[in-house]
Amino acid sequence: MKKWLLTLAAAGLFTMPALAANAQVLTMEHTAIVVNGEMQTERNVRNIFEQNNITMLPVRQMAAQCGITAESGSSALPFVQAVAEQAGLKMRWNGNTKTAYFMDKDRILHESGSLRAGVLLPEGCAKNVFHVLESQNDVTAMLHFYDPSVEMLVFSLARFDLQDWENEIRENFAVPYTEIYRDNNAVWLCVNASDVQYDPANAEQKAEYEALLAYKEEICAGFYTFA
Repeated sequence: MKKWLLTLAAAGLFTMPALAANAQVLTMEHTAIVVNGEMQTERNVRNIFEQNNITMLPVRQMAAQCGITAESGSSALPFVQAVAEQAGLKMRWNGNTKTAYFMDKDRILHESGSLRAGVLLPEGCAKNVFHVLESQNDVTAMLHFYDPSVEMLVFSLARFDLQDWENEIRENFAVPYTEIYRDNNAVWLCVNASDVQYDPANAEQKAEYEALLAYKEEICAGFYTFA
């Protein structure tokens, strides 16, 4: 399958020139670009797309190839997303931090449409290594990572309203945690299990728990949120 180009200039908002005769290529300016969990420089992005044989096309032609009808002044986001799909990537956009995430579809461990967040699969990790469950209440929303063989909780990711977290919750939050994301509206934490989740006398179960817990840092590094 032929792949299409994204011209990525990591220096501005997503912009889309009017689809006129002088419109050339789609650009992403002043935008942080993360590919499979790693922040990219403009040079790195160009190398990635060159290595994957992605070909440059005029915006008008690119839109037509993606089956999109665009009007003058349209947002570039639908174009970027459609072109990424053509290249075999999934694209997610975080308008709060002006970050564009591109990832191989088979690298996504879990993505929540309701929580507008996802995590990537660690390198070399089996797709079914975790059973991920979602929960929500009036205070928080959470992604819980379980050992699928025994439904043993390994760790959780928790989202709080930023103002509630700073003014009411943080001071009395007793469970060990690491902050992994923050914007003007919300904060996400990686929260350890509050008690021992395995039988201490079961060496095999303990080893399995520790092996899964070792993925926690990489999963947190591959966390992303989107609009």
